[in-house]
Amino acid sequence: MFAKSENGEIQGGIRATGFWNYCIIELLWLSEDTRGLGVGSELVAAAEKYALEKGFQYIRTETLSFQARPFYEKLGFKVYGELPDYPKGHTTYCLVKKL
Repeated sequence: MFAKSENGEIQGGIRATGFWNYCIIELLWLSEDTRGLGVGSELVAAAEKYALEKGFQYIRTETLSFQARPFYEKLGFKVYGELPDYPKGHTTYCLVKKL
C-alpha cells in the first residue's frame, strides 16, 4: 500500500503479511517531508482495517531504539519483547496490538 502526493509522487508505503491470526507489518517507510503529517498513522490504520476485514485478531511489528517505538505506542501498540544490543549498541523492540 502506498501514500501518494496530489501529483502521484510516492511519499510512503507499508508492507504487511499475515500468518495464522496475526498481521505483521514488515516495512513502513515515509519520505522525510511527510513525517509528522499523519501519513504514517493513515498507512497503519489502512493496514489495520485490511487485517480486520481478513479476520486477523492482532497486528505486530518490530522497530529499533533509534526509530519509531513512540510512534507505534501512540497508535496503541504495546512492547512485548526486547532484543538488547541488536544491532550492536541498540535495542530491537517487538510490538503488538489487539485489533
